[in-house]
Amino acid sequence: MTDEKQQTVPYTYKADTDVQKASLSQQTIKDVLRDFGNIQNALYSFTDSEYWIKAYEELEKRLRVPEAAVKVCLYIFHDAFRFCGKMFDKKRDAMLDAMCGVLHVPKASIDANTAILISEYIQMHADLAIDKLRKDFISCGLPRVFDAHKISSKNIGPYLQAYAMKAVELAWFAVIDDPPLELEIAERGSLFDRDKYTPYTRTGEFIDYVIWPVIMYKDGTILCKGVAEGRQK
Repeated sequence: MTDEKQQTVPYTYKADTDVQKASLSQQTIKDVLRDFGNIQNALYSFTDSEYWIKAYEELEKRLRVPEAAVKVCLYIFHDAFRFCGKMFDKKRDAMLDAMCGVLHVPKASIDANTAILISEYIQMHADLAIDKLRKDFISCGLPRVFDAHKISSKNIGPYLQAYAMKAVELAWFAVIDDPPLELEIAERGSLFDRDKYTPYTRTGEFIDYVIWPVIMYKDGTILCKGVAEGRQK
């Protein structure tokens, strides 16, 4: 998120592109990252994209509380990220089990290099999994997010669905990255760490609420700063 865009709360953004059609189309990793350049830019600028903004507007009309709308957008991505991480582990383990079955060897005998090769194979063909991942998350994951925030999951609008599907795509390519990425969401009232978060529309000593999570490697190296609203007390 650029400094200029941080000064504008996107309540009235009007997109010229048909977001729903763009997200519903079959996409490869090149298509997913076409508008962003790479996974780092994609994750960093997602809250400036029409996907996030239109989803936010749709939620804000329903909830009439801007903070609540932002929080739901945040946790749609958060849950999509966790969902994709579990699916990656499941696919990798299934391939390891299949290999052990073919070779008639115990799983413990598979060395680290072989496990890495399997992960790399999944990365090479990652786009083949997107369609099913999106469908599964829309049918199961998205309603759970709504239920957790006490929102009716009936009649989920097209922009929310488009946002959720794009969130799954970005999350999938993030979790299969090497090394894998992790998210961090600071609690309300915690100190505003400028090394981890960029202010949204206001700064402060403490975090009021998070707009976008910190995205980092497992060793703690930050790939993308999060975005948060600050407060003084």
